[in-house]
Amino acid sequence: MTIKEALNQGYQQLEKNRIETSYLDASVLLSHVLNCSREKLIANFTDEIHDDCRDDFQKLIQRRIQGIPVSYLRQKKEFYSLEFFVDNRVLVPRPDTEILVDLAFKLIDEKGFSSVHDLCTGSGCIPISLKKNRPNLDISASDISPQALEVFEINCRKILGQDIPHFQSDFTQKLKGKFHMITANPPYLSQADVDNMAEKHWPEPFLALLGGIRGDEMTLSLIHLVKEHLAPGGYFLCESDPRLMESLLAEMRKAGYTGVDVAADLAGRGRVVYGRLGL
Repeated sequence: MTIKEALNQGYQQLEKNRIETSYLDASVLLSHVLNCSREKLIANFTDEIHDDCRDDFQKLIQRRIQGIPVSYLRQKKEFYSLEFFVDNRVLVPRPDTEILVDLAFKLIDEKGFSSVHDLCTGSGCIPISLKKNRPNLDISASDISPQALEVFEINCRKILGQDIPHFQSDFTQKLKGKFHMITANPPYLSQADVDNMAEKHWPEPFLALLGGIRGDEMTLSLIHLVKEHLAPGGYFLCESDPRLMESLLAEMRKAGYTGVDVAADLAGRGRVVYGRLGL
């Protein structure tokens, strides 16, 4: 069997099972098995594929049909041009979260900020991306899940070659001190959203998805909790669902933040709400 034949077979199986990105998924998984880029894969379409590789590819295709994300199957996901280790202990980093990182860099550079804490850190994609690009930043992180922090530690050592200070905490419960910036990507899906995902056997941890009955309850609480840990003039940046932006904007203004605004995602929808403590 040639590479092209194996790829077409995998693609057709995924297509038959209504996997939306069938060809992309099949090509990424086959590239993973053959340890080559997708470009090299296509350039060598006529090469024969070994039986062991074909069997490994088929096993991945069957797991993809079962609903396992490609990132979990490969145990890696690119975020901010960095390769993060991921598995079912953490959410898969999304491109939309890069909007928060871009905004953080902009404010850090403009304001001369030097201290950042990341809440609900998961894989660590936010603080690790910040630290990798601004090594002198004083960065720490926390998450309620000890399992997520295990993945965080792997990524710190893999990408940075060192640990970032971190601890297990329910939001700000164990957070001490004040920071120029606090970032967060907390759970923000509604109970109805999560129930629907559960029916479809969604593989990502529901602890990192469910934000309450409406989806905004945890973030509304967080808006007030972080104020105690922001230095005067410090910023709070929080990713959320575009459908929740109006309620979050109103709550931030009510809580006394200034310069409250929203950063849009790649589709032009409000994705990150942010504001400043004080004038």
